[in-house]
Amino acid sequence: MTSSGKNRRITAAFLAVFISIGLVWDVYVAYNEVQGDTISELVRDLSHSWYFVPWIFGVCCGHFFWNRPAEELKTKQERRKVFFQQLVPISLLVLARDLLNLKVDLPTFGYANLGLFVGGFAAGAKLWPQALPEQEVQDTEDPKETT
Repeated sequence: MTSSGKNRRITAAFLAVFISIGLVWDVYVAYNEVQGDTISELVRDLSHSWYFVPWIFGVCCGHFFWNRPAEELKTKQERRKVFFQQLVPISLLVLARDLLNLKVDLPTFGYANLGLFVGGFAAGAKLWPQALPEQEVQDTEDPKETT
């Protein structure tokens, strides 16, 4: 067994345990007498005063779900350089704004959270991209070229 196969299984197990614990806890607190203590309620409430919350959710979603063919991407080392030189500083500026108490309440149904999420999504997709798995890259090739 290769170490990458072993590491992948450990990561998958960790993710499954983490998600399971989160779901069990969220169901538990959803049915207790205290209002506003579920994970979704906490994230919702935090996102109205901390710009970093919708921003980082957007960054992660852009990273996880906007995959591109490997040939469009730079080497892993170059992507890491872009990540640390551009995405991390932008994210730290958003976080610093929150930590320095430059907070304002965002409207409950306003567009500020959506704008931060979409901006984070674009940043995650552009500055922290993942390559499509090789089998998906092969599936997207033009069938005319293979004949």
